[in-house]
Amino acid sequence: MYHFIVNPSSRGKKGIKLWQLIESYLINNNIDYSYYFTNPNVSASKIIKQIYKTNDKDVRLVILGGDGTINDIINSLSDDQLDKTLIGYIPTGSSNDFARSLKISKDPLVNLKKILNSKKHLSLDIAEITSNNNRFRYAVSSGVGYDAFICKEANESKAKTVLNFLGLGKFAYILKAVGALFKTPFNNGTVIIDGKEVKSFKKMFFLISMIHLYEGGGINFSPGANPTDGLLSVCIAHSLSRPMLFVMLLNLLVGKHTRFKGVELFKCSSIEVKLDKPWVMHTDGEIPGYYDSYKITCLPKKYKLMV
Repeated sequence: MYHFIVNPSSRGKKGIKLWQLIESYLINNNIDYSYYFTNPNVSASKIIKQIYKTNDKDVRLVILGGDGTINDIINSLSDDQLDKTLIGYIPTGSSNDFARSLKISKDPLVNLKKILNSKKHLSLDIAEITSNNNRFRYAVSSGVGYDAFICKEANESKAKTVLNFLGLGKFAYILKAVGALFKTPFNNGTVIIDGKEVKSFKKMFFLISMIHLYEGGGINFSPGANPTDGLLSVCIAHSLSRPMLFVMLLNLLVGKHTRFKGVELFKCSSIEVKLDKPWVMHTDGEIPGYYDSYKITCLPKKYKLMV
């Protein structure tokens, strides 16, 4: 039995059409399956509870959606459920950075056939953020400052819905990126790396922590990020004027931002962040809120992806 969790609104509501294509294949090939649609009234956590009421081991869960849908599922599954679940993924989002990192096909039927014929799995890392009494996870990336400001503006933009419908969802982020260069406030902060090394930064523009290679529709902030190495890949931009930030961001598009003196990259198992003032945060493109103090920990090989 395969359990499909479908975000019908992904990619400008084209997700439902992609599901119909997949369901037709399942029916024609006599595949045993169940399916569930996420919507504002039916959260992923409710669906997960329903699935696990009658399934206690070897659950095959297939996600149809974007990076935000993966985030929703990862945060809805308990540690015990993650241990006994095989996850399949068919990307139907606008940016699909998870799929891009793992070189997952854009063809939904190609992905479906791979999942149905899968004989092995890939164990992948996730990261967990704790702040006061809050605890939540991300699968792809998280950031505070510039990239989070772009996500917030794009998610609130009516243009994103139209561009998603046209299959141009990542251009919603590009449209907001220029404005965010001037609107994102600077911040000062201190980070503690793996509980021992302390670094302080002035005029921070962003602090990004990656599990996978890409975010924002294919932007590689942290070259060398690897979802199987048990480490966070961190990129911090600081002490740069806005004109220099513009030049740095242009270089980022071609992977040459690492040569700038105000760009710092490192890998670690955990990082504690203390900021002078709350900064907007994103996790896999979703906005959990504003934070001035938090800790990120990599959870190695936390879930199994059918490949």
